[in-house]
Amino acid sequence: NKSKRKDFHSFRHTIGHWCDQIGAVAEKPAARYLGHSTGGITYGTYSKDTAPHILYEQITMPFTEYVRPLLDIEGLKQSKWAGGGFPKDA
Repeated sequence: NKSKRKDFHSFRHTIGHWCDQIGAVAEKPAARYLGHSTGGITYGTYSKDTAPHILYEQITMPFTEYVRPLLDIEGLKQSKWAGGGFPKDA
């Protein structure tokens, strides 16, 4: 009996499906965003991890704009790390 609860893999499935459906995200950054290795010698052996700012620009930011009208996120608490800076006491 499978649970109907949503978990982290639900999020990964949603992001992976979205990246595939919009057709604007290449497989390498999508795989690395989802925590998967990339095959082949070119990217699997000779390439380092994709820089976080590239993943943010290609996936996080557009996905956030896509889901914003679909989700009620106004009640969520903002992280102390949001806003691009570190807290003064860090």
